[in-house]
Amino acid sequence: MTQLVQPVELAQSKPVIALLALATHYILHQGEWDVTFHVVLGTWTAAFSGLAVAEYAYSLQTNTIGAAVKVATTSAVLYFSVLTASILFYRGFFHRLRKVSKGTTHWHSSNC
Repeated sequence: MTQLVQPVELAQSKPVIALLALATHYILHQGEWDVTFHVVLGTWTAAFSGLAVAEYAYSLQTNTIGAAVKVATTSAVLYFSVLTASILFYRGFFHRLRKVSKGTTHWHSSNC
């Protein structure tokens, strides 16, 4: 028989975390999210807190709260590393403002 993957194990999977970070970058890229950054920050906090709680409650290998927080922190570091790398890659190669006009070092005119 085939064993089903436990949700806690799936949430710790490095490819799944990387895909979630890339999906987040795609979603955030769709509009101006800086106005509602508090909602985004709250969602991230709830997601990684929920991962720590689920790890502590459902994982047989995790016996302490500290171990559950360590797993959630490791997942968060991977998630935000992939998200940051994705944003930097996009800004470096595809963003419309990646090129600066020749002879200028600033985006605004020196006559201002």
